[in-house]
Amino acid sequence: MEEMLSFSKTFSLVYFFVIYCCILFWVFRKKNRKRLEEHRHIPLAED
Repeated sequence: MEEMLSFSKTFSLVYFFVIYCCILFWVFRKKNRKRLEEHRHIPLAED
Protein backbone atom coordinates (compact mmCIF):
# COMPACT_ATOMS: atom_id res chain seq x y z
CA MET A 1 0.00 0.00 0.00
CA GLU A 2 2.85 2.37 0.81
CA GLU A 3 4.38 1.79 -2.63
CA MET A 4 1.12 2.74 -4.27
CA LEU A 5 0.93 5.95 -2.24
CA SER A 6 4.49 6.84 -3.17
CA PHE A 7 3.81 6.15 -6.86
CA SER A 8 0.62 8.19 -6.73
CA LYS A 9 2.40 11.21 -5.23
CA THR A 10 5.20 11.04 -7.79
CA PHE A 11 2.81 10.55 -10.69
CA SER A 12 0.60 13.45 -9.65
CA LEU A 13 3.61 15.75 -9.29
CA VAL A 14 4.87 14.88 -12.76
CA TYR A 15 1.35 15.13 -14.20
CA PHE A 16 0.69 18.61 -12.83
CA PHE A 17 4.16 19.81 -13.83
CA VAL A 18 3.56 18.70 -17.43
CA ILE A 19 0.13 20.36 -17.46
CA TYR A 20 1.69 23.56 -16.05
CA CYS A 21 4.39 23.57 -18.75
CA CYS A 22 1.78 23.04 -21.47
CA ILE A 23 -0.26 25.98 -20.18
CA LEU A 24 2.83 28.20 -20.12
CA PHE A 25 3.72 27.16 -23.66
CA TRP A 26 0.17 27.89 -24.85
CA VAL A 27 0.07 31.31 -23.18
CA PHE A 28 3.45 32.53 -24.41
CA ARG A 29 3.18 31.47 -28.05
CA LYS A 30 3.66 34.31 -30.52
CA LYS A 31 0.27 33.50 -31.99
CA ASN A 32 -1.42 34.66 -28.77
CA ARG A 33 0.60 37.86 -28.36
CA LYS A 34 -1.92 40.26 -29.94
CA ARG A 35 -4.85 38.81 -28.00
CA LEU A 36 -2.93 38.94 -24.72
CA GLU A 37 -1.89 42.54 -25.37
CA GLU A 38 -5.56 43.45 -25.81
CA HIS A 39 -6.62 41.56 -22.68
CA ARG A 40 -3.89 43.16 -20.60
CA HIS A 41 -5.86 46.39 -20.31
CA ILE A 42 -9.27 44.87 -19.45
CA PRO A 43 -9.03 45.42 -15.66
CA LEU A 44 -8.27 49.11 -16.19
CA ALA A 45 -10.93 49.73 -18.82
CA GLU A 46 -14.01 51.68 -17.89
CA ASP A 47 -17.42 50.37 -18.87
